[in-house]
Amino acid sequence: MRFSTYSLVGTALLGMACMSSSALANSTNFSYSSLSISAVSVSLDDDIVIPRGGFTDQVVSYSSLTGVNLSGSLQLENNLILGLSSSYISDSEFGTEIEESTGALSIGYATPISNAADLVVSVDFISTEVEVCNLTTCFKDSENGYGLGAGIRHWASSNVELNASVAYVDIGDFGDATSFGVGGAFWFNNHSSIGLSLSTSSDATSTAIGYRYAF
Repeated sequence: MRFSTYSLVGTALLGMACMSSSALANSTNFSYSSLSISAVSVSLDDDIVIPRGGFTDQVVSYSSLTGVNLSGSLQLENNLILGLSSSYISDSEFGTEIEESTGALSIGYATPISNAADLVVSVDFISTEVEVCNLTTCFKDSENGYGLGAGIRHWASSNVELNASVAYVDIGDFGDATSFGVGGAFWFNNHSSIGLSLSTSSDATSTAIGYRYAF
């Protein structure tokens, strides 16, 4: 089932790229060859409760996690986009700790929909690992899954970008979720920008602030 989904989406993306008569005819409004780093904060809709262990009856509740996201992408001549990303979020209290690390490989396609906006679609292949520790022991689990996304990037002015996106992820036993995001960026020049984004789903709300270098 999942392999079929990957194949269908990948074929669709390749098909859209092949429909381009030339790279110049479909020149995008943004560069999708970039490197970025972001600080991330995730607020959970429902607290994660962990027994403290160590011969105590106490529990520790977590309502948020913080961390960092690193990503890089390369735009090919036919507007296909290859991307890699890695994120790490965690928190620790009273001898307990939660860590979540995620890596993703993405294949996307960008096309201009006006002289100031691009439409971007993507499929992601995702691997996630979660580790939970208390005073007594640690538990670790990992799952693989996929994600589908679509978004719009728009030049609101010569150096201000606005964007919006929708994404669906299915990470095996970890569950699935649909999220909606909005964001913006201030571009100092053709290469460097500072961005702010907000994403919300039925499980959590995340905010990120980061730096992007486009080349």
